[in-house]
Amino acid sequence: MKKRIIGSLLVVIISAIFIPVIANAQTNPYLSGFEGEYFIQMEPEGRTWMGYGLKIHEITDEYVLFDFEAPHSGHATVYTAEPATFTSPYTATAKGTTAFGDTSKKTSPISYELTFSDNVINLKIYASDGLWLNEYYTSQGTVSEPIYVTLNGSTLNFDQPPIMINNRTMVPIRAIFEALGYTLDWNGDTQTAVASNGSNTITVTVDNNIITYSGGTYECDTPPVNRNGRILVPVRAISECADCAVDWDDKTRTVIITAKAAGDTPYTAQDISALNDFIICLDMYRADKAWKSVEYDSGNPLAGDRSIFDNILGEPRCADLKLYPFDAPQENWQGNKSDPQGRFDSYIRISRDEVVWILENIFNCTEDDIIKMESNRLSSDENIYLHDGYYYMFIGGVGWTNETTVTNIDYDGEYFNVSYDSAGFMSVPEHFYAVLKLKEIDGKKYWSLYKHSKDPSIFND
Repeated sequence: MKKRIIGSLLVVIISAIFIPVIANAQTNPYLSGFEGEYFIQMEPEGRTWMGYGLKIHEITDEYVLFDFEAPHSGHATVYTAEPATFTSPYTATAKGTTAFGDTSKKTSPISYELTFSDNVINLKIYASDGLWLNEYYTSQGTVSEPIYVTLNGSTLNFDQPPIMINNRTMVPIRAIFEALGYTLDWNGDTQTAVASNGSNTITVTVDNNIITYSGGTYECDTPPVNRNGRILVPVRAISECADCAVDWDDKTRTVIITAKAAGDTPYTAQDISALNDFIICLDMYRADKAWKSVEYDSGNPLAGDRSIFDNILGEPRCADLKLYPFDAPQENWQGNKSDPQGRFDSYIRISRDEVVWILENIFNCTEDDIIKMESNRLSSDENIYLHDGYYYMFIGGVGWTNETTVTNIDYDGEYFNVSYDSAGFMSVPEHFYAVLKLKEIDGKKYWSLYKHSKDPSIFND
């Protein structure tokens, strides 16, 4: 300890003359029970003296408010005009000045460093020429382990440590997005960030629970927050919007993020929901087995008693399930409005472009196959014709939907082998098998069929 603080001692209060109130401060997740008043017993010149007193007023996740008493000859007074802010889960620092004698005399800058460990507070004060004071105070406080975040097995480093808010781990926004391979644009006026990796765009706004991404929306129970100019986001919500798997290891207090790589299972909960809708769609295409084909192979879509083109036109309401990028894939008229050729009193009008999009992207048909299937149908069925880019069809019956259940999904690195059951009213479930891909088209994902059968051997082809 420097000689200039030894000798005839006089207790002088060194206090935080300015105690600000910082908005949005939360209970510190790592430190508890450290608030209080602490003293060190000193015995200069044979006397017992209470000196070097430390009073911790408040500890939040952002700062420590404290007072400090120091004995010194010359009536020294040290001021700190700011709270100590955390530079790590257990260490907070602040700047101040010290004046020897009254405050009109020359002052010099100092800095404080408070470090917390179980039952101990370590206070260091640095002057311009180095360490000025290094003292330890016994307390009743305890510390909790920090929170870690790993990505594909590697620990991520943040300039602000992760914190807990409402039992959700919050991390700095730019650091997590860059770790996930995204570039970030920030709009300070709207407090909105837009992050993109080329195929997925994620948008978050401070204090807004809704996060949007290319696959839809994500509602989180703890929104992004602005803490003293630092934007913190819920790491699970951001990672899942980025199509990553997220786990929590309570023993090590670690958020475990696993990004999808080649060979991993590349689907999310939203994708599985869309798969269930698509399986219903497939089941509607083949529900009436008296006239619809169970077997399908995109390599030969004209095989079987009816083509997939016939099936789509036979059950056009399948496209009403919002699986595809159009709002109204068909329009129905019944009664007094006739079709352009005046052939039907009740009919359905279906956009050819939308049918072709479904055939090309969802059922993987070639342009030549589509032309052949269309020609075969139009030439053999007087209840359908093509006019000005639309198919007009006579309404000839009512379809129905069976109860379907996906029973298994296997992924081989390229295709999904999906098993599902289908059962009509009071009927025994039948087992079906489908070979699918999860395609991304114009920034959105769609399930796409390659094969369909009652024979599971299609998984081995």
